[in-house]
Amino acid sequence: MNYSAIQSGLHCRLRLPRKGHDAAAQYLAQDGSEVVVFVWRHVQRFGETQLSFALYDVQEDAYYDDAESGVKFSVAYLMHHGLAVS
Repeated sequence: MNYSAIQSGLHCRLRLPRKGHDAAAQYLAQDGSEVVVFVWRHVQRFGETQLSFALYDVQEDAYYDDAESGVKFSVAYLMHHGLAVS
C-alpha cells in the first residue's frame, strides 16, 4: 500500500459511528490513482453479513484493484452500488 494517499490525500468520512454501529473513512490520492478505505465494525448484528459503502469523488471511468483479493472493480459500479465489506 502506498501511504501517500493516507498522508496527503483527500479524506472523506463514508459513515459516522454515531449514525449506527459502524464507521468508514476513505482516503483518495491527490492524483486519483489510489483509494484506501478503512471500516470499523463496533458490533456485528445478528443476520448482518456485509455492509456496503459508496465511494466518494473518484474517477467514474477508472478501475481499482482490491489489494487483498486481486479483484478488479469498475469505479462506476463502486460509486453506485458500493464496496461490500464483510
